[in-house]
Amino acid sequence: MLDIDGHRLRQSLAIIDYLDQTRGLGLLPLDPVQRAKVSGLARRLAMDVNPICNLPVVRYAAGITGDEQSKAIGCSALLARA
Repeated sequence: MLDIDGHRLRQSLAIIDYLDQTRGLGLLPLDPVQRAKVSGLARRLAMDVNPICNLPVVRYAAGITGDEQSKAIGCSALLARA
């Protein structure tokens, strides 16, 4: 969460976009095609990988299988796909 300029922003991609647009930090490419590629990759990581590899989900999955190693193997496989 970021409190800035009288606003409270809670989502990391929205924070990056806000800071890039309001502070000119050059976080995202200016070229529209490159910007779309970077944004697409960031969204894929945030929406496809993060929800599955977050700690509560990983602990739950390991609890079901009883296999602690499955935590690392599952997240590694998902990251390799991204």
